[in-house]
Amino acid sequence: FVMKREEFEEIISFIKSNKCKKLNGLINQVKDMFEAKFSYQTLVSICLIHHQNHVKKTIHDKSTDACIEKYYSNFLQSKIDAKSHKNSALVEIATENDIPPLLLARLILHRHLKLKAEQSDHTETNERVNLKTEVARLVKDPFLIEDKVLSWEVRQCILHDFGYGQVTDSVRSLIGSEYEHKLVTHVKELNIPFQTEVDLKKLGFDKTPDIKLEIPFKLKNQVVCWIESKASFGTPEEHMYYVNKQYNSYWNRFGPGLVIYWFGFVDELAHDMLKKNILVMDRFPLPAEVSFYNPA
Repeated sequence: FVMKREEFEEIISFIKSNKCKKLNGLINQVKDMFEAKFSYQTLVSICLIHHQNHVKKTIHDKSTDACIEKYYSNFLQSKIDAKSHKNSALVEIATENDIPPLLLARLILHRHLKLKAEQSDHTETNERVNLKTEVARLVKDPFLIEDKVLSWEVRQCILHDFGYGQVTDSVRSLIGSEYEHKLVTHVKELNIPFQTEVDLKKLGFDKTPDIKLEIPFKLKNQVVCWIESKASFGTPEEHMYYVNKQYNSYWNRFGPGLVIYWFGFVDELAHDMLKKNILVMDRFPLPAEVSFYNPA
């Protein structure tokens, strides 16, 4: 799953030029176009990372007061129209405006609660504090929303949002845990002592890799003191984020290490990280590739 930079750029170019407005539809089209060369997990990871970066760059302009008022008016009109079909009005509005459904649901719910607060003569200060907490509480359990139509709409947004929300977060967490377990299993097979992230945090470390080796090993003529597991594809942008937020700290505290992007990475990242004495791979090394210090 090690990908050339031009291959990665080709996928990103295809994503940017694609007219599909729904993330799951886009993923299917990317799969059909590139599955002959790359795995489904790799392509899904690239699509999700691009989607989340796109949202971060555009959501501010799409969540102004004027925009929210337009979304809310459209939602109210859909309630008046009482459409006979079962499609979610909020999901349709989100699709039309290129906004993740759950993020739109949060905006609509906030506007709905704000309107109720104004009608109840709540103070502006208390309103601001309570609304943020209340939106989070109701999104966590939409069945608590008193407006039955809005409750159903928020639930539909959660189910149809493939980039954000409880369902997506749960899936992502399970996949991450699966590959962390896979990493621990491989390390145990080497029969060397190690500490997990949980062990290190108990000792007071704030930034910790998934595995800290008690006995470092040598791999590709380099010492490895720690291992980090990433159940995702290593894009240049995401990788640089992790370098600044995690890998540099790991190197300063524990020395050289190994990063595993289980779904692949852009090949130039491995070359660049060698300058920092950090290896980048898309798999756990084979036992024959690993050697240990022998005092004899």
